[in-house]
Amino acid sequence: MIIKWAPQQDILRHPNVRLLITQGGQQSIEEALLNGIPMVVLPFEVDQIPNAKKIECEGLGKRVNHKPYLSQKEFKSAIEEVIGNRSIYHKRVKEFAKLLLDEPVPGVEKAIWWMEYVIRHKGAKHLRNPIVDIPLYQYLMLDVIASVFIVLLFLVTMVFLISRKLKRFVRSLMKSGKLKTK
Repeated sequence: MIIKWAPQQDILRHPNVRLLITQGGQQSIEEALLNGIPMVVLPFEVDQIPNAKKIECEGLGKRVNHKPYLSQKEFKSAIEEVIGNRSIYHKRVKEFAKLLLDEPVPGVEKAIWWMEYVIRHKGAKHLRNPIVDIPLYQYLMLDVIASVFIVLLFLVTMVFLISRKLKRFVRSLMKSGKLKTK
């Protein structure tokens, strides 16, 4: 079955799910780990490659490379490896999920603490990103665009002036007879 979008969290919570085949995006990996599902990772983008390596190194699943060519046999082998050794992979994923969920302070309490922190420090200006205060021309990078435009204009002007001088020089040589044309 092929669909555009599916509720991945709900699917991963289903008791019959044995494996997630993923591209190795951070969110998909976290969702699989938190639901105790081993993975076969097929990375496509640059950020997904180290994620896939880490999954394999930690024993949370298998990594398969699609470059230069991914054979059906290789892909099937990775799936069979994870499903065939499900108890090993499942145990390792559960251990890793415990590590992820072990926080000193739960998320809601952490959010409340940060809100109170901002109130205590009157807006916490020291945490404010300085980019918020830059002028609009810098935000829109107009200064950079203007600099590039000026350099390009200078180069085009120099090429034009040099070619005009060369043209005049060649004409003067032709008129004086020092340069003959066929």
